[in-house]
Amino acid sequence: MKKQLCVMMSIASLLVLSGCGGNVVDWAGVTFNQGESYKKDQTVVKKHMKSIRLYDQLNTIAMFDVLWLSDEMRSLYTDYYCRALGKNEEGKLAFLRRQLSANNYFISFYVLSLNEIPLTLLPPVWVMYLEIGDKKYTPSDVKIAELPFEYRSFFGTLCNNHKTSYEVKFDRKDAAGNDVLAGHDHMKLMFSSADYFGSVTWYFNDAGVVVEPPVVVKVEKPHMQHQLGKRRTKEEKKAMKQTGDEALLETAAILFEI
Repeated sequence: MKKQLCVMMSIASLLVLSGCGGNVVDWAGVTFNQGESYKKDQTVVKKHMKSIRLYDQLNTIAMFDVLWLSDEMRSLYTDYYCRALGKNEEGKLAFLRRQLSANNYFISFYVLSLNEIPLTLLPPVWVMYLEIGDKKYTPSDVKIAELPFEYRSFFGTLCNNHKTSYEVKFDRKDAAGNDVLAGHDHMKLMFSSADYFGSVTWYFNDAGVVVEPPVVVKVEKPHMQHQLGKRRTKEEKKAMKQTGDEALLETAAILFEI
Protein backbone atom coordinates (compact mmCIF):
# COMPACT_ATOMS: atom_id res chain seq x y z
CA MET A 1 0.00 0.00 0.00
CA LYS A 2 2.79 2.39 0.92
CA LYS A 3 4.59 1.54 -2.31
CA GLN A 4 1.51 2.35 -4.40
CA LEU A 5 1.06 5.61 -2.49
CA CYS A 6 4.67 6.63 -3.25
CA VAL A 7 4.17 5.92 -6.93
CA MET A 8 0.98 7.96 -7.04
CA MET A 9 2.66 10.87 -5.26
CA SER A 10 5.56 10.77 -7.72
CA ILE A 11 3.19 10.86 -10.70
CA ALA A 12 1.24 13.71 -9.13
CA SER A 13 4.47 15.64 -8.56
CA LEU A 14 5.48 15.23 -12.21
CA LEU A 15 2.07 16.41 -13.37
CA VAL A 16 2.32 19.50 -11.15
CA LEU A 17 5.84 20.25 -12.41
CA SER A 18 4.72 19.98 -16.03
CA GLY A 19 2.29 22.85 -15.47
CA CYS A 20 4.79 25.18 -13.78
CA GLY A 21 6.25 26.87 -16.84
CA GLY A 22 8.58 23.96 -17.69
CA ASN A 23 8.49 20.28 -18.41
CA VAL A 24 9.74 17.06 -16.91
CA VAL A 25 12.87 17.09 -19.07
CA ASP A 26 13.84 20.55 -17.82
CA TRP A 27 13.22 19.48 -14.24
CA ALA A 28 15.28 16.31 -14.66
CA GLY A 29 18.11 18.26 -16.28
CA VAL A 30 18.31 20.62 -13.30
CA THR A 31 17.77 18.00 -10.60
CA PHE A 32 20.05 15.24 -11.95
CA ASN A 33 23.58 15.86 -13.20
CA GLN A 34 23.48 15.00 -16.91
CA GLY A 35 27.24 15.14 -17.36
CA GLU A 36 28.98 16.80 -20.32
CA SER A 37 29.44 15.39 -23.81
CA TYR A 38 32.66 15.53 -25.78
CA LYS A 39 32.45 17.29 -29.11
CA LYS A 40 32.61 14.82 -31.98
CA ASP A 41 33.84 15.60 -35.46
CA GLN A 42 32.37 13.03 -37.82
CA THR A 43 33.86 14.61 -40.96
CA VAL A 44 36.89 12.32 -41.01
CA VAL A 45 34.78 9.27 -40.13
CA LYS A 46 32.33 9.90 -42.97
CA LYS A 47 35.17 10.07 -45.51
CA HIS A 48 36.59 6.73 -44.38
CA MET A 49 33.32 4.86 -43.76
CA LYS A 50 31.85 2.89 -46.66
CA SER A 51 28.80 0.64 -46.71
CA ILE A 52 27.45 -1.77 -49.30
CA ARG A 53 24.14 -3.62 -49.47
CA LEU A 54 23.66 -6.46 -51.95
CA TYR A 55 20.20 -7.67 -52.94
CA ASP A 56 18.63 -10.38 -55.06
CA GLN A 57 15.31 -8.81 -55.98
CA LEU A 58 14.01 -7.84 -52.51
CA ASN A 59 16.09 -10.40 -50.61
CA THR A 60 19.16 -9.13 -48.76
CA ILE A 61 22.21 -11.13 -49.81
CA ALA A 62 24.87 -9.38 -47.74
CA MET A 63 25.62 -6.17 -45.82
CA PHE A 64 29.14 -4.86 -45.20
CA ASP A 65 30.28 -1.71 -43.40
CA VAL A 66 33.96 -0.82 -43.74
CA LEU A 67 36.25 1.69 -42.04
CA TRP A 68 39.72 2.26 -43.51
CA LEU A 69 42.31 2.78 -40.76
CA SER A 70 44.39 5.35 -42.61
CA ASP A 71 46.85 7.71 -40.89
CA GLU A 72 44.11 10.32 -40.64
CA MET A 73 41.69 7.83 -39.08
CA ARG A 74 44.26 6.53 -36.61
CA SER A 75 45.08 10.10 -35.61
CA LEU A 76 41.42 10.75 -34.86
CA TYR A 77 41.22 7.55 -32.82
CA THR A 78 44.30 8.67 -30.88
CA ASP A 79 42.63 11.99 -30.04
CA TYR A 80 39.50 10.26 -28.70
CA TYR A 81 41.41 7.53 -26.85
CA CYS A 82 43.88 9.85 -25.11
CA ARG A 83 41.19 12.38 -24.28
CA ALA A 84 39.12 9.71 -22.53
CA LEU A 85 42.13 8.42 -20.57
CA GLY A 86 43.43 11.87 -19.69
CA LYS A 87 46.84 11.27 -21.27
CA ASN A 88 49.24 14.19 -21.47
CA GLU A 89 50.79 15.40 -24.72
CA GLU A 90 53.89 13.21 -24.32
CA GLY A 91 51.81 10.08 -23.78
CA LYS A 92 49.58 11.01 -26.70
CA LEU A 93 52.52 11.41 -29.11
CA ALA A 94 53.96 8.04 -28.05
CA PHE A 95 50.60 6.35 -28.62
CA LEU A 96 50.19 8.08 -32.01
CA ARG A 97 53.62 6.89 -33.17
CA ARG A 98 52.64 3.30 -32.41
CA GLN A 99 49.37 3.70 -34.28
CA LEU A 100 50.97 5.22 -37.38
CA SER A 101 53.80 2.70 -37.47
CA ALA A 102 51.25 -0.06 -38.10
CA ASN A 103 50.37 1.60 -41.43
CA ASN A 104 53.98 1.21 -42.59
CA TYR A 105 53.39 -2.53 -42.80
CA PHE A 106 49.66 -3.01 -43.37
CA ILE A 107 46.58 -1.51 -45.03
CA SER A 108 43.97 -2.23 -42.37
CA PHE A 109 40.19 -2.13 -42.20
CA TYR A 110 37.49 -2.79 -39.66
CA VAL A 111 34.62 -4.62 -41.36
CA LEU A 112 31.14 -5.30 -40.01
CA SER A 113 29.22 -8.23 -41.46
CA LEU A 114 25.92 -9.89 -40.57
CA ASN A 115 26.28 -12.70 -38.06
CA GLU A 116 24.94 -15.22 -40.61
CA ILE A 117 27.67 -14.19 -43.10
CA PRO A 118 30.97 -14.99 -41.34
CA LEU A 119 34.13 -13.82 -43.06
CA THR A 120 36.43 -16.32 -41.35
CA LEU A 121 34.56 -19.43 -42.47
CA LEU A 122 36.62 -22.17 -44.17
CA PRO A 123 36.07 -22.76 -46.98
CA PRO A 124 34.95 -19.13 -47.30
CA VAL A 125 31.55 -18.20 -48.68
CA TRP A 126 32.55 -14.55 -49.08
CA VAL A 127 36.11 -13.47 -49.80
CA MET A 128 37.76 -10.06 -49.85
CA TYR A 129 40.57 -8.73 -51.98
CA LEU A 130 42.08 -5.34 -52.62
CA GLU A 131 42.15 -3.96 -56.15
CA ILE A 132 44.76 -1.25 -56.77
CA GLY A 133 45.38 -0.26 -60.36
CA ASP A 134 45.49 -3.44 -62.42
CA LYS A 135 46.64 -5.63 -59.53
CA LYS A 136 44.72 -7.60 -56.91
CA TYR A 137 45.89 -8.43 -53.40
CA THR A 138 44.54 -11.00 -50.97
CA PRO A 139 44.40 -10.33 -47.20
CA SER A 140 47.33 -11.32 -45.04
CA ASP A 141 45.02 -11.67 -42.04
CA VAL A 142 41.27 -11.76 -41.36
CA LYS A 143 40.13 -12.21 -37.77
CA ILE A 144 37.21 -11.45 -35.50
CA ALA A 145 38.01 -8.31 -33.52
CA GLU A 146 36.58 -6.73 -30.40
CA LEU A 147 36.22 -3.12 -31.46
CA PRO A 148 37.65 -0.48 -29.14
CA PHE A 149 34.93 1.72 -27.69
CA GLU A 150 36.05 4.68 -29.81
CA TYR A 151 35.61 2.72 -33.03
CA ARG A 152 32.22 1.46 -31.89
CA SER A 153 31.31 5.12 -31.46
CA PHE A 154 32.55 5.87 -34.99
CA PHE A 155 30.35 3.12 -36.46
CA GLY A 156 27.36 4.34 -34.41
CA THR A 157 24.14 2.42 -35.00
CA LEU A 158 25.81 0.34 -37.73
CA CYS A 159 27.49 -1.60 -34.94
CA ASN A 160 24.88 -3.79 -33.25
CA ASN A 161 24.19 -7.31 -31.99
CA HIS A 162 23.22 -8.48 -35.47
CA LYS A 163 26.75 -7.96 -36.83
CA THR A 164 30.22 -9.32 -36.19
CA SER A 165 33.30 -7.10 -36.39
CA TYR A 166 36.48 -8.15 -38.19
CA GLU A 167 39.95 -6.74 -38.61
CA VAL A 168 41.23 -7.21 -42.15
CA LYS A 169 44.87 -6.58 -43.06
CA PHE A 170 46.70 -6.40 -46.39
CA ASP A 171 50.47 -6.15 -46.79
CA ARG A 172 51.49 -2.56 -47.49
CA LYS A 173 54.43 -3.66 -49.64
CA ASP A 174 54.61 -6.20 -52.43
CA ALA A 175 57.19 -8.97 -52.81
CA ALA A 176 59.68 -6.47 -54.30
CA GLY A 177 59.33 -4.13 -51.32
CA ASN A 178 57.32 -1.48 -53.18
CA ASP A 179 54.46 0.41 -51.57
CA VAL A 180 51.32 -0.92 -53.27
CA LEU A 181 49.54 2.46 -52.91
CA ALA A 182 52.35 4.52 -54.45
CA GLY A 183 51.45 6.11 -57.77
CA HIS A 184 47.72 5.46 -57.37
CA ASP A 185 44.81 7.70 -56.41
CA HIS A 186 42.21 5.12 -55.38
CA MET A 187 41.69 1.55 -54.23
CA LYS A 188 38.76 -0.87 -54.16
CA LEU A 189 37.93 -3.40 -51.49
CA MET A 190 36.07 -6.19 -53.24
CA PHE A 191 33.56 -8.59 -51.66
CA SER A 192 32.97 -11.69 -53.74
CA SER A 193 31.01 -14.93 -53.48
CA ALA A 194 30.25 -17.68 -55.97
CA ASP A 195 27.24 -15.77 -57.30
CA TYR A 196 27.58 -12.10 -56.29
CA PHE A 197 30.18 -9.39 -55.87
CA GLY A 198 30.38 -5.75 -54.87
CA SER A 199 32.99 -3.18 -53.89
CA VAL A 200 33.67 0.01 -51.97
CA THR A 201 36.18 2.62 -53.15
CA TRP A 202 38.39 5.24 -51.52
CA TYR A 203 40.13 8.07 -53.37
CA PHE A 204 43.21 9.70 -51.86
CA ASN A 205 45.88 12.24 -52.73
CA ASP A 206 49.67 11.87 -52.79
CA ALA A 207 49.80 12.37 -49.00
CA GLY A 208 47.37 9.48 -48.48
CA VAL A 209 44.54 11.76 -47.32
CA VAL A 210 41.08 10.61 -48.40
CA VAL A 211 39.45 12.98 -50.88
CA GLU A 212 36.15 13.16 -52.71
CA PRO A 213 35.91 11.12 -55.93
CA PRO A 214 36.61 13.12 -59.07
CA VAL A 215 33.61 14.63 -60.76
CA VAL A 216 33.18 13.32 -64.28
CA VAL A 217 32.07 16.11 -66.56
CA LYS A 218 30.22 14.93 -69.63
CA VAL A 219 31.26 17.00 -72.64
CA GLU A 220 28.56 17.22 -75.27
CA LYS A 221 29.26 18.07 -78.88
CA PRO A 222 28.01 21.52 -79.81
CA HIS A 223 24.88 21.45 -81.92
CA MET A 224 24.62 23.64 -84.97
CA GLN A 225 21.76 26.01 -84.54
CA HIS A 226 19.43 25.95 -87.51
CA GLN A 227 18.99 29.29 -89.15
CA LEU A 228 15.45 30.53 -88.87
CA GLY A 229 13.69 30.80 -92.20
CA LYS A 230 11.93 33.92 -93.40
CA ARG A 231 8.53 34.23 -94.92
CA ARG A 232 8.50 34.26 -98.72
CA THR A 233 6.61 36.85 -100.69
CA LYS A 234 3.92 35.96 -103.23
CA GLU A 235 6.29 36.82 -106.07
CA GLU A 236 8.94 34.44 -104.70
CA LYS A 237 6.41 31.63 -104.28
CA LYS A 238 5.14 32.18 -107.85
CA ALA A 239 8.69 32.14 -109.22
CA MET A 240 9.48 28.92 -107.34
CA LYS A 241 6.31 27.28 -108.68
CA GLN A 242 7.14 28.36 -112.20
CA THR A 243 10.69 27.01 -111.88
CA GLY A 244 9.35 23.72 -110.61
CA ASP A 245 6.84 23.43 -113.45
CA GLU A 246 9.56 24.10 -116.00
CA ALA A 247 11.75 21.41 -114.45
CA LEU A 248 8.88 18.91 -114.67
CA LEU A 249 8.29 19.72 -118.36
CA GLU A 250 11.97 19.27 -119.15
CA THR A 251 12.00 15.91 -117.38
CA ALA A 252 8.85 14.75 -119.28
CA ALA A 253 10.37 15.80 -122.64
CA ILE A 254 13.49 13.76 -121.93
CA LEU A 255 11.41 10.72 -121.04
CA PHE A 256 9.36 10.95 -124.29
CA GLU A 257 12.52 11.22 -126.36
CA ILE A 258 13.78 8.00 -124.76
